[in-house]
Amino acid sequence: MLCLYVLKAAIFAKVANPSRGLGFFFLGVLALIPVTWLNSPDLTNKHVSHMAILVGEPVALMTIPVASYLVDHFRNQRHMKR
Repeated sequence: MLCLYVLKAAIFAKVANPSRGLGFFFLGVLALIPVTWLNSPDLTNKHVSHMAILVGEPVALMTIPVASYLVDHFRNQRHMKR
């Protein structure tokens, strides 16, 4: 998750085009999905559904960073139009 916040800071500091920054951020999110699977403590737990790991882990871990990026993205777009 820390990687997403570092990526967010780098995008807001370096990328001038907001839509390009949004694309870079979501490419970063897609790149980190396999990392969430590998870091799952339930990966070898037979009592946990495999689908819960494939879908639930990325959603649970990346919801707050993505929401934070989207709030800042749309807030900055609004200020850029003035």
